[in-house]
Amino acid sequence: MVSVDVTRKRSPVLIDDFLGFTFAFIVTGLTFLLSCTDVGMRVGMTTGSLFAAVVNLNRLHDAAGFRPGFAMVDRLAFLVLGAIVGSLLITIFTHRMSKHDVQRANRIDTILGTGLLVVIGLLIVVTVGLEL
Repeated sequence: MVSVDVTRKRSPVLIDDFLGFTFAFIVTGLTFLLSCTDVGMRVGMTTGSLFAAVVNLNRLHDAAGFRPGFAMVDRLAFLVLGAIVGSLLITIFTHRMSKHDVQRANRIDTILGTGLLVVIGLLIVVTVGLEL
């Protein structure tokens, strides 16, 4: 009889466990590369982001079990879901503006979207940094 020891290297926890949140945040950010008049495409991408974040959150809650306090998973979920909802609000706001002036609406969309992503991104970095 031959015996072979096999080990599998685990990927870093942040990559392995939070991949769904990462992709949800990236796809939400990509919506701001589209014109504010492309509402259908932007809402569709944001909806996909929402599903990715919720599925990842449920998977992590199943793996970790119930915790009475807000763990890092919950804080990251709130931040990513906040980015998604913020993106939808910006999309609605700038789409309504585009009825009068598309160029101005696209500029404001870019400014608001960049601001949202930078603020949420910094909050994510701070949240992860506090846990490490």
